[in-house]
Amino acid sequence: MTLLSPGFLAAAALALPLVAIFLLKVRPRRRPVTAYFLWDRVFVEKKSSALFNKLRDALSLVLLLAALSAAVLAAARPRPDNADTRDLLVVLDDSASMDALSGSGFGSGYDRAIDRAKREAHTLLASVSGQRRGAVATLSDGLRMRQFLTDDRRALRRAIDAVQPSSLPSREAAAAPLTGLAELGEQLRVVVITDAEPGSLGIPDGIDVIPIADHRDGVTKPASNAGITAAEIVRYPNTDEIGIFVRITATDDLAGTAAEIVVERGDSPIKLVPVTLGTPSDRPRGSGDEATITIVTTARGPAGPYRIRLHLTERGPDAMPADDTAAVVAHAPEPVLVGVSDSARYFFENAVLAFQQSEGILRLAADGETPDLRLDRGIENGPSRLGSIVFAPNEGSRWVLSQGDMIPTPIPRLVAANHPAFRFVPVESLPFDGATDVTLPEGAAVLVEDQSGVPLVWQIRSPAGTGEAQGLVFNADPARNDFVLSPYFPLIVRGAAAYLSGRGERPRSAYPTGNHAEIPGLSPQATATLTGPTTADVIAAADQDAIAGEPDDPQAARMRTVAFGERPRLEEPGFYRAETPNGETLLAASLLHPGETRVEAPDELPPVDGLQRGSPWWARLALLALGLLVLEEILYHRRKVG
Repeated sequence: MTLLSPGFLAAAALALPLVAIFLLKVRPRRRPVTAYFLWDRVFVEKKSSALFNKLRDALSLVLLLAALSAAVLAAARPRPDNADTRDLLVVLDDSASMDALSGSGFGSGYDRAIDRAKREAHTLLASVSGQRRGAVATLSDGLRMRQFLTDDRRALRRAIDAVQPSSLPSREAAAAPLTGLAELGEQLRVVVITDAEPGSLGIPDGIDVIPIADHRDGVTKPASNAGITAAEIVRYPNTDEIGIFVRITATDDLAGTAAEIVVERGDSPIKLVPVTLGTPSDRPRGSGDEATITIVTTARGPAGPYRIRLHLTERGPDAMPADDTAAVVAHAPEPVLVGVSDSARYFFENAVLAFQQSEGILRLAADGETPDLRLDRGIENGPSRLGSIVFAPNEGSRWVLSQGDMIPTPIPRLVAANHPAFRFVPVESLPFDGATDVTLPEGAAVLVEDQSGVPLVWQIRSPAGTGEAQGLVFNADPARNDFVLSPYFPLIVRGAAAYLSGRGERPRSAYPTGNHAEIPGLSPQATATLTGPTTADVIAAADQDAIAGEPDDPQAARMRTVAFGERPRLEEPGFYRAETPNGETLLAASLLHPGETRVEAPDELPPVDGLQRGSPWWARLALLALGLLVLEEILYHRRKVG
């Protein structure tokens, strides 16, 4: 034992006057009285209780000496010789699986993993004192500080009590910031409290891990749980049918359990599929998918939001309800209306029809319809709402200022890396036959150029207030060397049309929480708002100037800006509404993570040495001294009743 303030031991000398007070006898004064017989009863009672009073005085002295000793030791601040005096950071796992109940039953006596973790954190941080500070953080798909280093135990308790399971899964990369903290091992000790296998979190060496698991009779009992770990719903083009894909993962103890998959639109079920959960795994834990089953089915229904629910029909609820429901959206194809010029009409129409008949992302404009985009050769051949895709531009059009000689053998070089218009096309391998030396108008953005610097693909944005549509221009003649017959030509048309219209790839029907989603319909120089289940709007903008006036909005403080090309993060399960100038789209997010549904807890609980749990010794001694004083007060100063 080590004393932090040994000078306070001198206060033990107070025991001498305390003992002297008890040993000192006070001689009573003699007083004359009028009648002696009135005092006979008093003297008799006093004589009969003299022995008890002596014993009571001795016991009172012992209690006071014990209280004084405890108070002196508390003031000297004792601690164990092996006590850890470093500051302590307690990191609580707040991933979705921490909401799971433990054990094999779900009645009284079973609590959530997060509740057990919080109790452990309270015990660890109760040792914080003036010589040692504590801090609280949470870890799921990122590390978040909840309370910075402080010796205020009430602030630490409030921070721990405020922790609740999130809707996010654990990510191995989330523990990366702990590497820097591990290097502060001489000043800071970091303890992670989690329900998962420590190795699965990527926690670096030097960080202590306390697994929170139901460990009874030498066996780890994982939470009995089944959940939806993958879901997809697809609306088939030109039909009223939807395709449904569901994957269910369960713990081994639920093998053979009867369950139901219910697909709902609104409050009405449209499909019910009875299933039997998978068989137990015979392989080492984490090595196989024997506890996973996959369901593929169809139903009739329109485009829009759906919910897929899992019900266990042979028993009550499982350990974690968060993964029993998946929000999904069946997206209706919203084709881009494309008009083609008379020049090379046959080949241009075939490029559009290739995706009209398969994905439904493009549709050929009928006579009299104003197209969203035009597919032109040479010059602009008519109006469009969103822009034009132009091949082999002619001098005199608004796409080029001047035109020179033809380039013999163009060698393309991509200037705008990862441009969405070329997502499915190896641009640097394409022949740009018929390319000419051109001078571009002011403001043109070159996307692909020849090695000599001649522009091969460029974008013309519409000047503000002119009413002119933008264009994506290809300095090549697709009719030369039969490039219109190449399989790459329809892909070029599709990519350019998707980019200019902002209707690119159809969003996924369900995103796992924590993932980033593309905002559909966000074309260049446009803005979009994304409204989540409970969160504030997220504004995405191609041009930051486009939202320069938003700070005056009373809700601007609740909004954040995402640069064009970045994707907002979906952190809550449920439906999101994305609104752009080109329309409105629903997005959906659900947990959908096998590692949260089937948590691989460790088979053995590794010991963590040197951790001080509970209140420090001085606090316990101070409490003991107070208790002894209260006991002495009750014993010595009790009153007679009756």
